[in-house]
Amino acid sequence: MKDLNDLARIGYVIANYDYLEYDGLTTSSYLDENGNPSPMVKMSKRIDRTYYVIEAVNSSKQKKNYIVSAYIRKSEKKNSHLIPDKCDCPQDTSET
Repeated sequence: MKDLNDLARIGYVIANYDYLEYDGLTTSSYLDENGNPSPMVKMSKRIDRTYYVIEAVNSSKQKKNYIVSAYIRKSEKKNSHLIPDKCDCPQDTSET
């Protein structure tokens, strides 16, 4: 992340995420109280681009979570929700 403002948005993403995913992935960099790898969750928030924060969820006893990674993806095109021109659906023509 080149811009310091992007780093500042990490806390905002964590507090106000749009989506929260758990894919069953763990990280051995952070261990829970039993010595097992901590599970990781991915939070995402769409602001002007989509911000992702990967966080290792530690035990509730320590009351700490750790950010493993953070990255940004460009948003989809503004008209991505529209039906593409080349589809098999009926189209209006000048003959109808």
